[in-house]
Amino acid sequence: MTSLIDLAVDLSPAAFAARRMNFQPDAPQTSILESHAARAILNCSRQWGKSTVMAAKAVHLAYTKSNCLVLIASPSERQSGEFLRKARTFVRNLGIKPRGDGTNRNSILLPNGSRLVGIADVEDTARGFSSVSLLIFDEAALVSEELYRAMRPMLAVSGGAVWLLSTPNGKRGFFYREWVHGEHWTRFSVPASDCPRIPAHFLEQEFRDLGREFFNQEYMCQFFAPSDAVFDEAQIRRALSLDIRAIFQPDYTVAPENTHHTLKREFFIGLDLGQQRDYSAIVVLEFAEMATGARDPGTYEFLCERVITMRHAERVPIGTPYSGVVDRVAAIVHDPRLRGCTLVADATGVGAPVVELIRSRKLPCRLIAAQITGGAEESSDGRYHRVPKRDLIVGLQVLVDQWNLKLPSDKPWSREIIRELHGMKAKRSGSGNFRYEGRPDDLAMALALAWWWMRKHVAWRSPQHLAA
Repeated sequence: MTSLIDLAVDLSPAAFAARRMNFQPDAPQTSILESHAARAILNCSRQWGKSTVMAAKAVHLAYTKSNCLVLIASPSERQSGEFLRKARTFVRNLGIKPRGDGTNRNSILLPNGSRLVGIADVEDTARGFSSVSLLIFDEAALVSEELYRAMRPMLAVSGGAVWLLSTPNGKRGFFYREWVHGEHWTRFSVPASDCPRIPAHFLEQEFRDLGREFFNQEYMCQFFAPSDAVFDEAQIRRALSLDIRAIFQPDYTVAPENTHHTLKREFFIGLDLGQQRDYSAIVVLEFAEMATGARDPGTYEFLCERVITMRHAERVPIGTPYSGVVDRVAAIVHDPRLRGCTLVADATGVGAPVVELIRSRKLPCRLIAAQITGGAEESSDGRYHRVPKRDLIVGLQVLVDQWNLKLPSDKPWSREIIRELHGMKAKRSGSGNFRYEGRPDDLAMALALAWWWMRKHVAWRSPQHLAA
């Protein structure tokens, strides 16, 4: 018969860890073990023991709740295997011989039917799980956005908890985003200075050897912009505006507009075509000259403001045939407000026949076919324009840094493109040239295509004066 003392121990994860698993948690670890948060982030120093304390939390849940599933997502199979190794030690301390579930290589099956399963950062391997009681992202700052998105829906029905644990790795990725901007998260921060197991003299030496910035990231839980980041997050986020409306409602019906002060506007649509597991993306970019009502104090001419606004963006569902992508583009360009717009379509690789399909549809827009290259010079044969990816990315930098780009602050796709731009990195090759990387980058590339052509062919007014 279970005693009241044993029952109390089982109900308290910290007491359970100490008495049943031979793990003596310190004060911050006790807080984490006892937390009932449904969404929690643990931002901690290297060598603090984040995987150990979460392994203890996972084993306690699996032991005390029958037929539950704990998933551990890590950047690599080695990392998830290391987490499971710690969990197996705790299971042995409970007097249970660990064994796998017979399906997953990195797994533990308990006698009550509960399982702990380790997932490496390959999106395909993460699908198919359901009724997840606890979802753990170990070294979350190194886990891809794709895996994070693939696994979060597994909590929809079960109502399970999700924990993100990591040391910072720059101002990028979902770990940083959720830590700084996420809503309804319980946050734990444990710098090395709060860890009794890390000697002060070791930290002093690390500070001297690593330098202030890297030390503060690795040991003091601080985020710094990565040296290879193409865009600064603060610059990108300043584009968000409550005053900007999308051109379509969520159901694609026409959104109301107030164009009373609009003197001129043109629309440019960027189409980035996905391949296999990549999305195709569509972006509608608007150039407008707006009357300000003010006059130049010297010439007394009326002044205008040039505003560049992302008015619509969408990802076409993966698996949609290219004819379906063209149908979606056709529905957009047939909107009366976009009559006379310019469609800049990605004609790289499989994009060439898609562009020809668009041409055959004779849509009411000007079509520009752009083949993205790794070269250094732009060229054209009249039907296709070959533009270096470097020029597209540098153009986006100009758009973000120098122009009054606006994004609707209430649209999920605005946040998506901020994530893409923030995750874009520049890598210098052996030849000294830069290679630009970022996944996903579909919305950013669609925006880059639209802006590339707008920047070349809009009749920019300078200075910003209007005839009285």
